[in-house]
Amino acid sequence: MPTIRNGGAARAGLADPATTLAAWQLWLQAAETGVHAALTIQARLAMIGTAMLTGRDYPLAESWQMVAEKQQAMLDSTFAVWRANPKLAHDAGAILRMATAGLRPYQKKTRSNARRLSR
Repeated sequence: MPTIRNGGAARAGLADPATTLAAWQLWLQAAETGVHAALTIQARLAMIGTAMLTGRDYPLAESWQMVAEKQQAMLDSTFAVWRANPKLAHDAGAILRMATAGLRPYQKKTRSNARRLSR
């Protein structure tokens, strides 16, 4: 990781336009993932609440899917980070690329869950 001293961001390579763009893309990707995760949690809590109030069974398939998709997303993220930079370079741009690659599987899964559960 770069050493940040006097001059901070510029010396760490964060003043580079490409790195700045990568940082913004990572932030947007994380924010979108958070929104979709919140929508998914809301939909699942509504399903649980409805099942409790009406006396119906909560769909077990949804429960198993919640667990399985988190395990799959973790594996997908691990492989995405490894593919993004197998040597784990120590420059700011490479670190941002790895973080973005690692977040992408979670982003895709949270988006698809939010869409599926909001129908």
